[in-house]
Amino acid sequence: MMPDIQLVLVGLSGLVWGSFLNVVIHRLPLMLERDWQATSPVPLDTDEALPPFNLLWPGSHCPACHRTLSPLENIPLLSYLMLRGRCAGCDTRISWRYPLVEGLTALLCLLVYLRFGWNAETLAASILTCGLIALSFIDIKHQLLPDAITLPLIWLGLILSLLPVFADSHASILGAVAGYVSLWLVYQVFRLATGKEGMGFGDFKLLSLLGAWLGWESLPQIILVSSLTGLMTGVLLIVLKRHRPESPLPFGPFLALAGWLTLLSPCTVAQGGLLTECLDQGFGHFLEKPTKGHGHQSVGKLELDIERRFAFIAMHGIESPDGLEAFERPLDQIHPNFPAFLHGIVGGERELDAALGQGQRSPER
Repeated sequence: MMPDIQLVLVGLSGLVWGSFLNVVIHRLPLMLERDWQATSPVPLDTDEALPPFNLLWPGSHCPACHRTLSPLENIPLLSYLMLRGRCAGCDTRISWRYPLVEGLTALLCLLVYLRFGWNAETLAASILTCGLIALSFIDIKHQLLPDAITLPLIWLGLILSLLPVFADSHASILGAVAGYVSLWLVYQVFRLATGKEGMGFGDFKLLSLLGAWLGWESLPQIILVSSLTGLMTGVLLIVLKRHRPESPLPFGPFLALAGWLTLLSPCTVAQGGLLTECLDQGFGHFLEKPTKGHGHQSVGKLELDIERRFAFIAMHGIESPDGLEAFERPLDQIHPNFPAFLHGIVGGERELDAALGQGQRSPER
């Protein structure tokens, strides 16, 4: 399929998924509230049975006048522009959240596609992206991270680690456990020190989710980025008098942002170092993606692969381009057997050691 067609399909799919996410963001908290009322020991004021209400029923309608929307009014993004941000029935202003979520979902899905290409990784990363968008907007409005989203995504991350996609099963299981326990410990220490609850249990599950998808090695980077962005945002809102210091600030959106940036980073902690360190090394295409089928690589694995690249070039007499441009070439363009050699399938250790002993070493940092 042509890349331009793929780009259009991904963008349109993102708009459609964004429209569905708006339904999830609006209805899921209401569904949870109804479930809580149904199981509450305190009886409701009315004995009337509540009408069915879920993600599929009733159909899309105006929350103010309850008028059912026509198909034209359900077109993602365009309908908001055509209606000029107001309901055609009662002229009530439509929330800015609807076009924002639709446009944001389309944009982030496009960035995921540009990062991973037309493959299963893009599908998996898009699912995670949609989940993080829904969780972020629900947390901003309701300070709630529903188990109905976090728990299935944790299990999906663990299942994908069996392939693996973004992390192997060892890193994924440790990531899920460490993600939950790390924030739980922070919560307990903060509560003992101040007598207050610094965060909710949903935050523990969200970091566990990210650990299950990206591996335990990514957690330090996620915690660092989310903490810094949360701190800077909180200070800015207080300075602008848009937030009171004593009011809680949802931490979920910052965890989601940090996790998504880690997912798309050309080189993360799990791949052998912070992004700035990898950019300084200048390995281009070679470090752009994790090795398919092997998850993220450690520092030692990266250095071994780099030296094997030099060794293969030396042993087969292949002319290397000047500088570090050799590392920007796809592996199979250097030699058809190089990807196999890179993982020790072609070429013995003695030949490798001999080639490395001829001064074919990795470039100076």
